[in-house]
Amino acid sequence: MADCVPMTPSTGNLCGICPDCGRLIYRRVNLAQLDAVRGELDVTFAQPETRIGECSAPSVNCDSGEKVKIDANA
Repeated sequence: MADCVPMTPSTGNLCGICPDCGRLIYRRVNLAQLDAVRGELDVTFAQPETRIGECSAPSVNCDSGEKVKIDANA
């Protein structure tokens, strides 16, 4: 079994577990040729992670506008 995360309209990252050693393996694939590359793997398509520039409400540091209190004992 492997996961394919589309990165562009034509390419994606294929990630699976090596049947010999059990470690994660990665491969960049052309999505149009995925059937030829995957062999007998069951491929699940995952949604790509959202980049901060694409987020409508990015998480911000709410404390960044407040003044810092300095401890006199420091």
